[in-house]
Amino acid sequence: MPYAIRKKDIQQVRDTLGPSGAHLQILAKIDTVESLHNFEELVKTADGIIINRVELGLELPAEKLMLAQKWMVNRTTSEGKPVLIQS
Repeated sequence: MPYAIRKKDIQQVRDTLGPSGAHLQILAKIDTVESLHNFEELVKTADGIIINRVELGLELPAEKLMLAQKWMVNRTTSEGKPVLIQS
């Protein structure tokens, strides 16, 4: 889900899909610094995470991007959820 910035964004999609969409997995796309700041609530609410390195790289220096990516991958896998890295 692009532009997932807060927990409520994911919940809104789940509410819109309703029971007929309960079998669908919602992945939060982390592509802004704001979504990175809300990562903890996103990883708990979404079914998985997509890390968009290109978009984040426009807002973060390379050394911070690498650290953030490593942290997000470790955090997502510790929740037992899939993580995809888009570059």
